Amino acid sequence: MKGKDLRIAHRQSQRYIHPTGPNKVLVRLRIYLEGAAVPESCSILYSSGSGWHSSPMLISVMTRDSVYYEVELELPNPMVKYYFEVKTETTLYSYGDTAGVKDQQEVEIIPFVFDWVPAEVFITPEWVREAVFYQIFPERFYNGNPKNDPKETVPWDSSPSATNFFGGDLEGIEKKIPYLVDLGITAVWLTPIFTSVSNHKYNTSDYMNIDPHFGDKKTFRRLVQKLHDNGIRIILDCVFNHTGTNFWAFRDVLKNGEASRYKDWYYINEFPVQIEPRPTYECWWDIPDLPKLRVPNPEVRDYLLSVAAYWTEEFEIDGWRLDVPNEVSHDFWVEFRKVVKNINPDCYIVGEIWDDGRPWLQGDQFDAVMNYLFRDNVLDFFARKKMGVSDFEQHMGILRLKYQQQVNLSLLNLMGSHDTARMLTVFKEERPHMASASEPENINRKMRPAIIFQMTYLGAPMIYYGDEIGMMGGPDPGCRKAMVWEVEEQDKTLLDLYTALIKLRKESEPLKKGAFLPLTADDANKVYAFARKFAEQLCLVVLNLGSKDLECSIPVRLLGLPEGIRFQDALTTQECAVKDNKLVIPLLEADFGAILTPII
Repeated sequence: MKGKDLRIAHRQSQRYIHPTGPNKVLVRLRIYLEGAAVPESCSILYSSGSGWHSSPMLISVMTRDSVYYEVELELPNPMVKYYFEVKTETTLYSYGDTAGVKDQQEVEIIPFVFDWVPAEVFITPEWVREAVFYQIFPERFYNGNPKNDPKETVPWDSSPSATNFFGGDLEGIEKKIPYLVDLGITAVWLTPIFTSVSNHKYNTSDYMNIDPHFGDKKTFRRLVQKLHDNGIRIILDCVFNHTGTNFWAFRDVLKNGEASRYKDWYYINEFPVQIEPRPTYECWWDIPDLPKLRVPNPEVRDYLLSVAAYWTEEFEIDGWRLDVPNEVSHDFWVEFRKVVKNINPDCYIVGEIWDDGRPWLQGDQFDAVMNYLFRDNVLDFFARKKMGVSDFEQHMGILRLKYQQQVNLSLLNLMGSHDTARMLTVFKEERPHMASASEPENINRKMRPAIIFQMTYLGAPMIYYGDEIGMMGGPDPGCRKAMVWEVEEQDKTLLDLYTALIKLRKESEPLKKGAFLPLTADDANKVYAFARKFAEQLCLVVLNLGSKDLECSIPVRLLGLPEGIRFQDALTTQECAVKDNKLVIPLLEADFGAILTPII
């Protein structure tokens, strides 16, 4: 759609408009700059049954050639008529389902019309927006009961391998709840705890029981209760794509061959079934120990759904992290969601998807995915220096446009996991000249802006156990080292930063729930700034990625802030003020940032 000299885009597709609640809708408008200045303002005029109203729109995404304006409207009815007004230095433009130009030429505007069915709106659990997650690999977190250790358990400070055991268990997690509380964690994700012969437990032997080296159902029930008592939710990890060769159904197939009633639970290529020297069945990634389940088989499907229902209802868990869900049909996940949400509508369903998660995030399957695209962008920018500040803003903006806003606020934003190199290791590998024993703190300093960004960005931040104290390692099995509990071996400065940032996030409605508004992406000075806005509350985040302290001025005209309004930095208590539509920060420390809130 084009006016006299302004080109815009708005279509009734998910990128541009979607309901975020029974009576809420998010609307976006794209304006192509094409060398022109950013418009002075953009507004939406709308009606939802009675009269017309106007609401300002703010920039939510900036790309090389465009800006996207955004607003979330709360309406009395699940229907809205609307059109847009865009003001430049010379002209006031109006755009509806047919375009017109005011001031210079009057054209009748026919508004867009959008409606929806409230019962069909994609709702994600509200609690996730306020959560700070902590991923625990139970076998490596803390040994709370040496009596249940595997016989081959190695000393706690040993190097991890694909097959060794350290003795971590559920009682160990329970004993370290005070540590989680002090850190500020509000949700934990446990990698699988079901019976298995491995240390990682992704080759399940029995979905309906706790691995005896971790404890039993009584132990687990007590852990869930104590976590809940301390304000911490718990999500379990499960793989529904494959089992281990010790799983009871597969053992029956090994024993009875074609006569086994479970032969159709797997993809058997020939009988008799053998594991070595070549498996005669389909496996996950050709790993013989991981025979692939025939999930479309109604018996298999019903069994797996009963597993999900059992743990969700019987132990009142708060969610599921689903392993390799892209290798299981969408139909199964539709049924999975129905079963789980029927028991607990607030149950969080998050899938391990390493790329675009949209096929699973249309409201009928998952609430969110592990945001590996977030991790890729953040580490490519902050650690690997593969892109400039403006490149990073564009990459993150495009990522935000992929998903509905309720998904963006629920994504699991990770820096590392049990499947990746640890965060500090990535930074060290990209800065080998800083890796000497005399300068380890320099590497940790370079991480600070990335950590601030993770804790102030929209979505649920997740810490992989030990990253907060500077553990290193990776990829697997190096990233699965046993947790370091000796205080003298922990990076106290890093831990204090994580603790402070988590506290700030938990106390800030904009950081938990607010819209994301880019302010500046300054390649020359290596400064990146954005705002988070929730209702009338505002929080500004400014990052200095350079190696020198500096004074900086952040353009804030588009936020409509009054001249002279003062802000205070929650990290340093430094104060600053708006002057001539710019927020002037006297001192911004190198490799650090500021989290600014208005002084009332």
